Amino acid sequence: MLFRSPNKFSLNPLDQWPVVPTLSGMLSAVSKGKVILDLTSEETWSAGQTNVVRLLRKLGCHEVDSKLIGGDGLRDLSPILKPYLSQPNCCKDVLRVLDHLMEQKSICGSLSEDEMVMILQFLQEDVCSVKASWLSSIIKRLPFFKTFHGTFVSLEHVPSIYVVPIGLPTEESEVWMTGNQCVFLAPQPKLDYLYRELLIAGEITHTDCYIDFIFPQFPHLEQATRMQHLKYVKDVLLILCPNDRSRIIDALRTLAFIPDASGRLYTASHFYDPAVTVFEVMLPRESKPPKPFDSSKWLVLLREIGLKQKVSKVQFKTFANEVATQVELANASSCPTLERKSEVLVKHLLKKTSLHDESFLKGLSTVKFVASQKASDELVHLHKQHLVKNGSQDQLPPFIQFKDSVTWTHENERLVWTSASLLPSWAIPNLDWCPKLAKLKVLLKPSLDQVTENVKNISSNVSKNADRERPEPRRRLLSKVMINVYRFLTEMSDCSSNDAFDSCSQECVTSESLLSSVACALVEDGRIFVRCDQLAYNLEKELPPYLYRVPREYGAFQHLLKRLGAMETATPEQFAKLLSRLKESCGEEKMHANELTATQHAVYGLFSSLYVLNSQREHPKNNWEENPLAEFRTLYLPSKEGCLRRSSDLVDFDCRQYRRRISGTMYEFLDRLKNYHLTDATQVELVNLLPVHLKPKSLASLVREELHAECKDRMCQADVAGKCQATENLRHVVFSPQLIDGILRILKHQFQKAKLTDEVRNNVCTFQRELRMSCMEELSTELIENASDAPVPGSKRSKEVFCSVGKESGNKHLFIKHGGDLTHIRRVLCREINQLTGCYIGQDNWLLLSAILECLDPEQIPSVLDSEGVAEDIEADDTEQREPEPGTECPEELHLLLVQFDDFYFRPGEYVAYEREDSTDEEPKFVYAKILSRIENPGSDKLLARYMIDIGTEKKEVDVLDLYKIKRPPKDNEEENEGDPARESRELVPYVGKTGENREANAGPSTSSSQGAAGEPLKPTTLEDAIEEVRKALKEIWKLPEDKRKKALKRLYLRWHPDKNMNMQEIANEMMKFIQNEVERLSTGGSTAGGGNNSNMAQSDFSDIFRNWNQRARRQRSSYDNFHRYNPGFTGFTSSSSSRRRYQPPNRRLAEIWMSQSREDLRSVQHVLTAREPLYCLVCFQSHQVAEKALKASLYGLSGIADSQFRTHNLLSLARDLSLLHGGPNVTSLVARLSNYYDETRYPDKYLPAKAPKDVFQDFQQAQEAFSTATEILNRLEQFLGL
Repeated sequence: MLFRSPNKFSLNPLDQWPVVPTLSGMLSAVSKGKVILDLTSEETWSAGQTNVVRLLRKLGCHEVDSKLIGGDGLRDLSPILKPYLSQPNCCKDVLRVLDHLMEQKSICGSLSEDEMVMILQFLQEDVCSVKASWLSSIIKRLPFFKTFHGTFVSLEHVPSIYVVPIGLPTEESEVWMTGNQCVFLAPQPKLDYLYRELLIAGEITHTDCYIDFIFPQFPHLEQATRMQHLKYVKDVLLILCPNDRSRIIDALRTLAFIPDASGRLYTASHFYDPAVTVFEVMLPRESKPPKPFDSSKWLVLLREIGLKQKVSKVQFKTFANEVATQVELANASSCPTLERKSEVLVKHLLKKTSLHDESFLKGLSTVKFVASQKASDELVHLHKQHLVKNGSQDQLPPFIQFKDSVTWTHENERLVWTSASLLPSWAIPNLDWCPKLAKLKVLLKPSLDQVTENVKNISSNVSKNADRERPEPRRRLLSKVMINVYRFLTEMSDCSSNDAFDSCSQECVTSESLLSSVACALVEDGRIFVRCDQLAYNLEKELPPYLYRVPREYGAFQHLLKRLGAMETATPEQFAKLLSRLKESCGEEKMHANELTATQHAVYGLFSSLYVLNSQREHPKNNWEENPLAEFRTLYLPSKEGCLRRSSDLVDFDCRQYRRRISGTMYEFLDRLKNYHLTDATQVELVNLLPVHLKPKSLASLVREELHAECKDRMCQADVAGKCQATENLRHVVFSPQLIDGILRILKHQFQKAKLTDEVRNNVCTFQRELRMSCMEELSTELIENASDAPVPGSKRSKEVFCSVGKESGNKHLFIKHGGDLTHIRRVLCREINQLTGCYIGQDNWLLLSAILECLDPEQIPSVLDSEGVAEDIEADDTEQREPEPGTECPEELHLLLVQFDDFYFRPGEYVAYEREDSTDEEPKFVYAKILSRIENPGSDKLLARYMIDIGTEKKEVDVLDLYKIKRPPKDNEEENEGDPARESRELVPYVGKTGENREANAGPSTSSSQGAAGEPLKPTTLEDAIEEVRKALKEIWKLPEDKRKKALKRLYLRWHPDKNMNMQEIANEMMKFIQNEVERLSTGGSTAGGGNNSNMAQSDFSDIFRNWNQRARRQRSSYDNFHRYNPGFTGFTSSSSSRRRYQPPNRRLAEIWMSQSREDLRSVQHVLTAREPLYCLVCFQSHQVAEKALKASLYGLSGIADSQFRTHNLLSLARDLSLLHGGPNVTSLVARLSNYYDETRYPDKYLPAKAPKDVFQDFQQAQEAFSTATEILNRLEQFLGL
């Protein structure tokens, strides 16, 4: 049975028997024989199978013990067992062996990679037979499959198997492989068939691997591993697999691979692109990709896979609000960062059109996230910038909103840096590029409100420090700022300087409403602001800080400045406002010096401008409808105490006569306007220029003057009896018809009319009925307050004259104190008469009325008016005679003008001067005469001719040698006296018949300097010719009878006297010697030239005669010169008495009287000086009187004396006048020592402070010197007069 054929032998019955021996020494059941290798057929194996057997043995597979079953060939059991054992060349058997082996132990790591590949290659060869059987699972269980990361694994229970191409990073692949329940095998070309057929391993790309397996497991990988994969994807996969790029990018978009600080992974879309500047500055570091993803290489990828690059509208507004919030809490260190954020946000906003949504921009325009442009340091020095809380120059302005911010330019900065936010240049929207940005409400040019507010701020700040000197650069900058402002306002209004205000634009009108009350005019070279109504283009004097002249640099802005209140010339309104500002400054206190100065000019300007406007009121082209101050409710004027008060509360002291009679506390008085240089009108006239509601109260309306009760019955008894001579004389003139005629004549002269209106004539003719005069023994008055009818305390005063006005009738009663000053009385009377006659007499003609009231006789009134040059009254019955009245005296001061030696021819009707028979050389007497006819005597010498003349009282026949032609004053005399301060009048030359024709006939035309005055013949210009003329004349004279010869000789002598020939002194002096010598020679028997003898003529001594003639010539010259000095306008003779009233001719008798009194005064000085207690002040005063009377005596004796000389007490003036006379002594240096003793020796008020002269003059030496000086002056002048 044992030896049956193996094919027929079965071990099934022994199936469970452990009869199969193994090399391990163990027996195995027959049923498990397939787990034991039969390696007895070695010779039948291929090389590959041999290698497999070797590897199986290496793995430790169970191997049958061939020796035991071989039985030395006797009991060879191999054939029997072979079918029950596994054969190494059979894939299925090998798999069974390996399966059993793996159940017993792990075979991992037992073989090398090549050995494992070799086994799998062996199995691959029969893969088809095992593919569908359970044996396929054994192959998968083999730990011989190499993953892509190099490990060998079993594929048992692996749902998916993939073969990954080479290059995929292998770090931590087990994580993402396991996690995905799949195995990624490394590519093994030798096993491709096995992988494909048995394992069904799909070929997967790197892209798929990442998308399907690695990326989902990214959170479980280490960061380093993730970075390797990401770098591989970035640097390799995206580059080498362009077709998969979109899939990779899509996968990356959702892949959380970027860790935050805590390690949590986020997708790229969680982060913001740091290259976007908004994100870079606005977001924290953790909001942006961390390193290394913040590099540019990574950012390229991140942007593609979702990195946030765009700033949404919501996000932008959030950022803006965030900046606005942070700014409120910011400090100096954080400001630069916030400014950076602001600039980035604004630039982004202006650039990105995606944000240019109108509603979005409108909402954003009010968010304060824009960094403001800082104004220049120079401007900040002038005023802090808008919204800056303190004045620190370094402080930055707060952040601002777009709305109403002004774009920054140098010009805009100066216009609004204190009133508006300045938008920096990088924040200015380009409206041309994107009009929608206009919704941000940015102002490219500032608004009018902003500019005016800026002006207010600057003005207010400058005004706070107006009294401090501001550096010149700041003042220059401030001037430039205001020039910019004025230019802006001018351009904005679009009004030219020629436009009238009623055609102004609305902007111009708005400017006025905003700035007219603002101090917006910069003056004083940039030192102070004033309102424009404090400006005038034509202003005589500026009144800092109240009124100014418009600066020249503002010339281009004339329309603007005038619109804001500036005037062409200073107006009353401006001065009234100036006074109001001064009132605000000084309040109720007294004004200090500067305020007083300003007030002085303001008051002057106020009233002078009102005066000018009022003076133009009568001009037909002027429209004066109302007073310029009519709308002013309050006007302030200075009080006497130096305070500014409401004008209506002040009292105008318009009654100067009440001075010192009313207490200063009774009323608050308006200061005197003349203290303010207002001299063109009276105070009353100026006050009346004000509107009624602004006028000060009149003192005359508050108080009245009445006769004091105590003296109402103290009438002058002499006047009651009609024996008060002074009062009667005054009544005689005042109530005379001549006074009425005189007043009418004055008015006609004033109005330059021949007839007056009936009203004027009636007022003048009836005034005497409305006037009474009474003389009082005592006269005193008191003031009565009208409101209470009570006397004003302390107002009683003694008076010399008082005029009371009837309450009902209005008639005037003039009370005169007996013995009162007539000059004062006449002055008051003059005023009252003028009022009674209607106040028609103008101020310039008051002196005329005063002059006629001074007349002692009413008959003198016409002549007084004549002398004053008042035009004649053609309505009067008589007409003044124009020619000299024959028989009237020819004044001695005019004797110089009589022609001494002529051809002695007179025409009928010619006026001449006739030397009376009682005339002497000491007292020459001439009267005017009129030639009636020449008495014919044929053959007689011309020096013996006789004429019939009219001398008024009679007609008489006279010698030609007693007649003198009348000549005009020499023109050189007029020129010498031109401009003399002593001139008093200009008198007309009376008509003197036709003598002018005679003079022309006699003299003929001539241009010689030696030509005499009109009517006097030419004198020779050389000494030889003069001698020849005189010799001929003497020849004719010596033929005359002795009485006539002396007359002719006197006239020839005076013709050539040096005092009558001032322009040819040298020749005249020689001629005097020649005439004296010739006369002496001829008088002693010498012959005349040309033959003849004088045997019939008695000899006489001419020395005394010559001396008398010399004195006469000197007196004539001095008298005329002195007269002409005080009558420089005199041009010829006059018959009126006016010149006689103003000039007294030489009078030796009066000279002796005055000199005698001077000598007596000197004697009194000596007595006072030698008294026990001398009054030195009286010594000095009397010494002055000695000198004054001696000087006037000298003038009386030498030249005569003018009224002004007679009235003056000025020693220096009298001495000067005396020294200017020909031959007059010069005692000026002596009288200068006494010149101050007239007033200072008598009146205490001549000293400041007042002093009694007796206390001042206590020096004996001074008194002694005054006495000595007076003595010397008197002696010299007495000697001069020959007394």
